[in-house]
Amino acid sequence: MKIVGTSTSVLIDLQEQGKSRLLARLGQRWEALPPSISSHDVAREQFIQHATVIWDLLMRAVVEGSHARNPLVGEISRDRAQQRISPNDSMIAAEILHDTILDTARDLLPTDAAGFRALHQVSAACMAIFMDTLRVAADEHVGALLEEVTDSHASERRRISRELHDQTGHGLAVAQRQLELVRLLLARPTGTSAEADAAAETALATVVETMRGVHDLIAGLRQDEDIETLSQAIARYLQTSRSRAEVAVNLAIDEHRLSAPVRREVFLMVREALRNAQRHARAELIQLDVKETASGLTISVIDDGIGMRDEVRAGNGMKSLRERAALLGGQADWVHRSGGGTAVVMTVPLAQ
Repeated sequence: MKIVGTSTSVLIDLQEQGKSRLLARLGQRWEALPPSISSHDVAREQFIQHATVIWDLLMRAVVEGSHARNPLVGEISRDRAQQRISPNDSMIAAEILHDTILDTARDLLPTDAAGFRALHQVSAACMAIFMDTLRVAADEHVGALLEEVTDSHASERRRISRELHDQTGHGLAVAQRQLELVRLLLARPTGTSAEADAAAETALATVVETMRGVHDLIAGLRQDEDIETLSQAIARYLQTSRSRAEVAVNLAIDEHRLSAPVRREVFLMVREALRNAQRHARAELIQLDVKETASGLTISVIDDGIGMRDEVRAGNGMKSLRERAALLGGQADWVHRSGGGTAVVMTVPLAQ
């Protein structure tokens, strides 16, 4: 791909002056970049570094005839995935950088036949570098998201394990102790059948309550697999959940805008927020609102309870909410309400 038929002085100008002109021209086009890059300090710095590296790779390809892999693309792609910069925004930035590189080369190359041939070679080399860069970037971005999905699934498994330990394990342990007490009472000459009957009733009630908890857990797992509509999934969860708090639901959305994966993740976020409120808030009323905005969905779960304790805020529930929201490009957070209770607010962007 080495340029031939062009004077040495022109090639030197292209190599030495091109980088400074490229960066100056990018500064002029800064506002055209997506806000996720132009307004983010780390992303902005990485974009400039990337532009510099790609220019150096291009010059090595067309001036020296050598080709090397972009050393920054993997790191930058992973960072952009973690920063929630969408692949679409990265493609827009890549298009701007590609066009700016060609404009810079056009400025420095002569307008004669040799210059046009050189520009064609620059364009071909630039396209090859960008295709290679975008291919690696796509692989790295997908890899980073898969890691987060894996982490999210691991968090869900830990939640199930915790529920089995805290509820099922505890219930069975209580029932076991009561049955052991029954055996001791029946074996003692001074024991009474009334005492044994009371212990047996306690054991039976504990087993029944534990079985209900297991049923709820199984029902929740089945809901994870099969979500027809968000409204149906929420209604089914509320039918199977047991809580003294009244739950008022307001859905103001067009469900046709929700793809099946988004619908499932939104439901899991709603369910986790409701569970936290039902189990920890000691609330009388929980208000669930899911509404559509210009940019996507806003989900709020507001209770009138005692407020979110530190162990709940730091626990797997809120962590799971934040992870799921982040996977969809959104956010999840909580605030204390001035009148008492807690408001958990989640946002999920939707494709326009």
